[in-house]
Amino acid sequence: MEKYFILIIVSLLLTISGCRNGSDSMVGDKPWGNKKLVLHGSPNLIDEYTDFLTGINYSKISLNISSTTPVQDLDNSRSDYSIICRDFNNPYNSDDGFMNNGSLMINDVLIPFKNQTNSYELNTPSVVRQFFGNKVKPIFNNPIDTLLTDSLYIPKEIFLSVDPKILNTDTSYSYNTSDNISLKWNADFNNAKGVVISIEYDDAMTKLTGSSSTQTPSNDELDLIFTEDIGNFIIPSSYLSNLPTNCIAKINIVRCNFGFIGSISPNFYKGRYLLQSSGGAFIKFTN
Repeated sequence: MEKYFILIIVSLLLTISGCRNGSDSMVGDKPWGNKKLVLHGSPNLIDEYTDFLTGINYSKISLNISSTTPVQDLDNSRSDYSIICRDFNNPYNSDDGFMNNGSLMINDVLIPFKNQTNSYELNTPSVVRQFFGNKVKPIFNNPIDTLLTDSLYIPKEIFLSVDPKILNTDTSYSYNTSDNISLKWNADFNNAKGVVISIEYDDAMTKLTGSSSTQTPSNDELDLIFTEDIGNFIIPSSYLSNLPTNCIAKINIVRCNFGFIGSISPNFYKGRYLLQSSGGAFIKFTN
């Protein structure tokens, strides 16, 4: 899945406020530009994602562990992995970095400090990959902040399948925008935070495959679907109304675990964590 969608999800987790099922919210200067965000699916999951952002007033330490699988891939042979942890002097300023050096251990792995970014970072696939589908225990120490956490579950890596899928420029199989689209992925029944799915027109892939839409795509809206992590979901045709005829669309999926650690007092925590994996697929629409 592309970094664009990860930015959407991360920014959504960091900025969304009060957007509920079936409603929309105009946002500017975000990775999705001036598109309306429209949220569909499980009200409980939407509330849980929203409350993660709006129910807590303060957190300094931010821990993000991620796996990004390229669109169309069904294994992790080309996946990108990263761990990044920052300690914000001002938690509302994302350009701020660690106030002091210290140490970050995840299980028995020491995460190195990067002076260039003022953060702890690690992107070695063979090391980071082992954490997915398992519990980890981060321990952070520096002269000002000490954070001892309970074990955190990092959900399994996610691989999305649309059958049959497009391979390279082979678009012999297609859907209609009046079809319901059946999605499958490897379920993680230990993941209580569900998955987030988006579907949108992909101009680059449409041109690459020789498709030529006669319509101008409607790009003023981005639909996000929140559903349980049970390994399948049917996208109803009503969610496809913004897609033009004869185009390639991209479906993205993110599986997350998130929360707060190091309680100081009610609604005040030392840190937050976002543990995620992502994947995607292309499909063709003819009409």
